[in-house]
This record gives sequence, C-alpha cells and structure tokens, in this order.
Amino acid sequence: MKRIVITNNNRVFDRYMDRMDVMLLEEGSYLDVLNQAAELIQKGARLLMHPLDGSKKPNQTPYKSILLGMDEDESQIDEKSVKLIETSIRVVETGFGDKAKNGWKPKLQRILENADLSIVEKIVGK
Repeated sequence: MKRIVITNNNRVFDRYMDRMDVMLLEEGSYLDVLNQAAELIQKGARLLMHPLDGSKKPNQTPYKSILLGMDEDESQIDEKSVKLIETSIRVVETGFGDKAKNGWKPKLQRILENADLSIVEKIVGK
C-alpha cells in the first residue's frame, strides 16, 4: 500500500519527503488539506487516521496533516473515508472557520507545527 501525507506543515514535509509521498500545500489552510484529501479519496485513497485527530481544535491551529493509503490497483471508493472526510469538512466550515497560517507568533507556530508532526510520527514512526 502506498502511503500519502497531505500537509501544510513544512516540518512534516521535511521529515517524510524521502520516506513516502508527501503533498505539501505550503500556502494551504487547514481546510485546504481536508479538501485535497477529499479529492484523493474520490480517486480511491482511504483515510489511515481521523481527519480531525489531535488535541487542538481546527480554530486553535493552522497546521494539518492527513495520512492516506492507496493500493496501486485500487479503484474502489472507500465509503467510510468519504463520509468521514465530508463530515470533517462540514465541521471545520460551520463550526470553526479556516485560520490562515500568517498572524500567529513564530514561537507559537513552532509549537503548533511540532504538535502536528507528533501526530504523524505516532502513526508512521519517526
């Protein structure tokens, strides 16, 4: 199974770019990451983690990484992943809004980047 990380976090990109496919949405928002995951899910990828995983609510961090899996011969759409990503997108759109990455203090940005990275590390390994 091919693993794919979609992220707007440069630290996640730097850590995993040599180990798996990493799609960096450098200027992307939390919601942009969810929407990109939804596009890949419609092409046969499936979620390997909950899209809203983590201790921070979507309005408390601009950083998001999602791990997907895709079999090379997979053409079947995983309905569970579709429902989960669609629900997650609605939750962010209606309940939290979409925070841009700019405007956060650099020290806080680093803390939030590390928190997002640690979630991926727990699933994938360091």
